[in-house]
Amino acid sequence: MLLYPLPGRELDLLYEIKGYPIKVCTMDLNQDWRMIHKRLVEIV
Repeated sequence: MLLYPLPGRELDLLYEIKGYPIKVCTMDLNQDWRMIHKRLVEIV
C-alpha cells in the first residue's frame, strides 16, 4: 500500500503488478485526528 497526503483530490486506486495487488490512496492530513483514523480504517 502506498499512502500519500492529499494532493487536491482523493484517490483510491488498485493495481496489480506481477500478480501482486498494489493500493494507492490519499489522505487529508489537515483534518481532525478522528477523521484521519476513520480514513485509515476505511483503507485497510
